[in-house]
Amino acid sequence: MNSDWLFQRYVIDKCSIAEIARDLGVHPETARQRLLRARIPIRSLSEGVRTAWSKPGAKERMRGDHNPMRRPEIAARFRGEANPSKRPEVNQKKNATRLRNGHWFSNGGRTRDPDGYVLVRRPNHPGANSAGYVREHRLVMESVVGRFLYPWEVVHHRNGKKDDNRPENLDLCADEVEHRRIHRGEGCAEVQE
Repeated sequence: MNSDWLFQRYVIDKCSIAEIARDLGVHPETARQRLLRARIPIRSLSEGVRTAWSKPGAKERMRGDHNPMRRPEIAARFRGEANPSKRPEVNQKKNATRLRNGHWFSNGGRTRDPDGYVLVRRPNHPGANSAGYVREHRLVMESVVGRFLYPWEVVHHRNGKKDDNRPENLDLCADEVEHRRIHRGEGCAEVQE
């Protein structure tokens, strides 16, 4: 392959980069780089489209008339045995690896954040983060007080364990200042339960 051959195929024969790549057995980007190295100017997109449409039989190729199989035949081919994902034995293997809730590698909507708090998936909750998770201790306290918590309200863990979200282990503080008082040992002025 030399620059004369590239010039002949690309400029004179008006072959596309994809056709040249197919002839060379390389990726189209590799063929494009070889054209650039041979100092052959690359056609613009509009020139390429114009060139492709000017070739004989282009309209039939673009419409798909050159393919002897029609759309229903192609669909039928991939509906059954030809499509591996439709085979029952493949689906059984997939279902065997699925966990609860029908999702791959599902954690049941529970996870932990970097601070060690348990998060529960509640995408429609007003206090949910951008991923749709709410800290579990806030949900437990909401069920105790019977309303959504305000963003400035803080839930305190009495035993200091961030994953112990039993109602008897939780206190509701009016704000962060009150929560700091608890940690300094001054106690909480009003703990609502």
